[in-house]
Amino acid sequence: MIRDSRGLAIDSVLYLNQWGGTNGYSLERLSVNASSNLPTNWGSSFDIEQSTPGRINSLTPKQFDLSVAGMNFNPRFPVEGDDVFYFSFHQE
Repeated sequence: MIRDSRGLAIDSVLYLNQWGGTNGYSLERLSVNASSNLPTNWGSSFDIEQSTPGRINSLTPKQFDLSVAGMNFNPRFPVEGDDVFYFSFHQE
């Protein structure tokens, strides 16, 4: 439980190990805006260091995250020496 300077509860969570944080990876909260007790708001860190102390959680969506809906290459099966062009697109 996290309390403020007056001793009032700010946030708390009843953790279940099925939420993640196993095999050496830390349990991370996805969003501070979603309920602490929502199981889908938690998961195992996917950071290369297995945790993110002092940094934004690896599960938290970043403002600069990109999503690619598809990608095409030309030529589709290049061989050595070919110039390869790729085209990506996203959905809105």
